[in-house]
Amino acid sequence: MFENSNILVTAWDDDRLVGLSRAMSDLGWVVYVADLLVHEDWQRRGIGAALLEQTHKAAGGEDDITLILVAAPEAMTYYQSLGYDKIAEGWRRSRRKNPLSIGSR
Repeated sequence: MFENSNILVTAWDDDRLVGLSRAMSDLGWVVYVADLLVHEDWQRRGIGAALLEQTHKAAGGEDDITLILVAAPEAMTYYQSLGYDKIAEGWRRSRRKNPLSIGSR
């Protein structure tokens, strides 16, 4: 996953990784944020917002690049609080393999 992402932004507390944003962008029109993670002990400190801002900046900035992400249901109000617009446009085809069954017997 990391090898095929062209934008990776991380947040650290000394030598401990506490957050990351993983994204793909054409660096000209759109950046798709695939993952935004902040360790629960470091949440509500602005780390997620800063990761998204730096991801957007790395892709070319909010003046020129549209940022798109898919949120977990429990995170919907978070993105709204950051000023993101909920969109209805789009389609999804889920992967066929159950992620919990990968590598297990």
